[in-house]
Amino acid sequence: MDEERQPLLQPTAADKGKGKASQNEAASSVSAVADDVVEHTFSEETPRVLPILLFIPTLAYFCGLLIAVTILAILVVVILGNYTEIKIIERIIGQNLPPYCNILGIETHLKAFDEIGSRIGNRAIGIGHEESAKYVIDKLSVLNGIHGHPYNITTQYFHAPVWKELAPPKVSVSGKWNGTLIAGVDIRSMRYGGPSAVLIDKKLKHVESGGCDESHFSDFPTDHIALIKAGEGCEPWISASNAEKANASAVIFYNPPRYKSLLGARVRIVEWKKGDPLMGIPVLSMTHSLGEIFKSIETKIFVSITVKNKLTIEKTFNVLAETFRGNQSNTIIVGAHLDGVPDGPGLVDNGSGSAAVLEVAIQLFKSGIINKLKNRIRFAWWGAEEVGLLGSRHYVRELKAKNPEEFKKIAMSLNHDMLGSPNGIPYIHDGYSAPDEIKNASIAIQKIYGEFWNFTHPRSARQFYSEPYEFKPMIAGSDFLPFVTNGIPTGGLETGAGEIISRELAERHKTRKVIANAPHDPCYHQKCDGLSNINKDLIEDLTKLVANIVEVVGLKKNLRTWLIEIGTKERARIGEGPRGYDLKMETERQIAKADE
Repeated sequence: MDEERQPLLQPTAADKGKGKASQNEAASSVSAVADDVVEHTFSEETPRVLPILLFIPTLAYFCGLLIAVTILAILVVVILGNYTEIKIIERIIGQNLPPYCNILGIETHLKAFDEIGSRIGNRAIGIGHEESAKYVIDKLSVLNGIHGHPYNITTQYFHAPVWKELAPPKVSVSGKWNGTLIAGVDIRSMRYGGPSAVLIDKKLKHVESGGCDESHFSDFPTDHIALIKAGEGCEPWISASNAEKANASAVIFYNPPRYKSLLGARVRIVEWKKGDPLMGIPVLSMTHSLGEIFKSIETKIFVSITVKNKLTIEKTFNVLAETFRGNQSNTIIVGAHLDGVPDGPGLVDNGSGSAAVLEVAIQLFKSGIINKLKNRIRFAWWGAEEVGLLGSRHYVRELKAKNPEEFKKIAMSLNHDMLGSPNGIPYIHDGYSAPDEIKNASIAIQKIYGEFWNFTHPRSARQFYSEPYEFKPMIAGSDFLPFVTNGIPTGGLETGAGEIISRELAERHKTRKVIANAPHDPCYHQKCDGLSNINKDLIEDLTKLVANIVEVVGLKKNLRTWLIEIGTKERARIGEGPRGYDLKMETERQIAKADE
């Protein structure tokens, strides 16, 4: 019924007449009172100070009003300040995507990875990685909705060198100093330190200044073993390749005094690609004390070396799955490496991250959020991470070189490596460690992760997770690196590897029942990294955290501007203060982790 509403009571004509007369009488009365007030106020009998006194209540009223407005303004600023923090969270608890991500789905993926790794022996480059990738692709391929298939699934192939030590090196010395060195204690092969070889009674020649320039080998005698002090200003690859060009028969690096463990770094071009050279002579490392001894008697000893190594070039690939919906100019990378080390199923490292990203991709579809996306999401399962981040490096390098416009469409990258360490705690990648050009946006990503982790919902007044989190700089050791170094705002998560937990850190995370003076993952890069090594509670919590992040950034309009605004405000708020870690020590630890 589309009738205009009428008043409940309608006045009669008589009522209207009476009303008009009443109004005239009231007006006359008001006029008389006003004349009387004026006459009384300004009569000669009234003191002249009275007009001023009459304004005092009015003045007090306005002063009180001004104070009230000021207080209200302060409260508004404070509230809005807190609201700005809350706006970062937006839709947090009990929303669409996170409730779908639970341990049942995650555990299904972990069991599949464990079965593959246990049956084959590993999930490294080769059959183990290929079957893991097939599982991921199959899980995504069966998804189908009213809008058709939700993802464009592709594989990106590349080549990677695979080096394996078949037996520990045998090294003996004769002459002024006689003896056999103990493998793993006195000496070890460095990774990618050449193929198998047998050298008998070779002479040593110490190379000054670390061998970082070819001129350092200008008087190097042919077929001698180059003895080089590590850490003298360049990567081992540069020194070793210079030695090989000078016709050295082998290279032995010895530790700087500060190094406690034998060097195991990769003697290879960092961003190796097909066609790049690899070492053709043995490369080993020894302790600092032995190196100094051998340097002092180099002309009086002979060294024999036997190494058994295998070096092959393998074809492998990345798995990519991107949404059809969403702004392509604001593409979000959500990644984890899929490969493992040559020993064991590699469940924590990194079946955990791969399972979490897979479950988020599946539930993004099942929850229906995929049909509402404002920004395109590209899920990635990187290959060959364990041999030097070669999958993510290949992806970034190829895209940047061959399709720079597409590369510029990447607004941010999220990395998830080791999300289920048995003695783990939540580490968030520190945006402050990013280069200046992407620092603010990376700080925003870090802040969003942190806000989701410890946010107290204003309506329910309950904390999302009842524990703090720690920071980890983005220096080395995982697939965030190619994006950070190529100008893409980046962030992510991990739960710790082989580093030892301090008592202070264990106390801060006592709700996780973390054990002090023990590693986050005692099975890191070992055969025991199977299903029983997974911290189920931690990986479920972190998968929900990833789901929250993906939902919010996927639905956010003006994503790039939003990140810059958040990061700029956060940087202004807390400055460049300490981040809870020693940058120098953490740099060495991260590099050491990459060398393990």
